[in-house]
Amino acid sequence: MAYFPVGYQPAQIFYPQQYQQQMTQPQQTSPNFVRVQNENEARMYPVAPGNSVMFIDENSPYCYTKTMDISQLDRPKFDKYRLVKEEEMPQGEAIPTIAYAAKSDLDDMRKELDQLKEKIAQMGKKRRKYEEDDDE
Repeated sequence: MAYFPVGYQPAQIFYPQQYQQQMTQPQQTSPNFVRVQNENEARMYPVAPGNSVMFIDENSPYCYTKTMDISQLDRPKFDKYRLVKEEEMPQGEAIPTIAYAAKSDLDDMRKELDQLKEKIAQMGKKRRKYEEDDDE
């Protein structure tokens, strides 16, 4: 234990007012976006256990996420996403819908297709038989 003379006061450190305000304000967290040149650079980037980082590729339309579990024994999870621009729909225009066929309609089409395949096979047999007759 250190002994000081009676009435001794350690020197206080005085910071400028602006610096004191910066120290008391919490740091604003920004999203974890890291700009990288390519996928390999994103894969090699170190990520702390229990954290996830998102990478923006500056040279191609991809972004990546790398997530490290709390356990340092597991391999990090790496995902790749392709950035695609979607055109804005004008107001009042209906969103295109997908037409679906009923199962019975599909069964009818399948039967018709099978019949056509049989006819083609029969025509091939007749043609081969006709060609064999010509050769003789």
